[in-house]
Amino acid sequence: MKITILFIELMLGVSYMLIVNYAISRVSLVKEASKTCQAILASGFLIASAVTLVEASDLIFDTLVYYFRDAKYLSGILYSVLFTFGTIIASLLLMLLSMWIVQVITKEDELVELKNDNYRLAMMHAIILVVITILISTNLASIAAELIPFPSRPF
Repeated sequence: MKITILFIELMLGVSYMLIVNYAISRVSLVKEASKTCQAILASGFLIASAVTLVEASDLIFDTLVYYFRDAKYLSGILYSVLFTFGTIIASLLLMLLSMWIVQVITKEDELVELKNDNYRLAMMHAIILVVITILISTNLASIAAELIPFPSRPF
């Protein structure tokens, strides 16, 4: 059973990273930037996505173990897939939030600056995104855990 759960979780994790990587490549801020800034932005986005995925993997594992123990395989897989796609949406929203924060902080035209290889601005984007993700990813996972009908605990 644990090998099956590990395989499912691995497939969901790989799918998650591929979808987020594809979405990152479609963001105009990244596409228009210089190669150096593209690398910095993509690295920050992928690190933030990895942090979110680490938080999500605990919940996905618990969900799969809970439902597989009761032989409710489809329910376990369904909740895990839905949660994975929910975290993808959360990651993309965090990415947009960090871009908005940098726009508010700096009064520069970001596309022009990133085209002109302003790696400091790219690093600010990446750092803000990673910090925001670290701060709220645990809470996002706990909110998602409330949506899964686990049994009630006496405490």
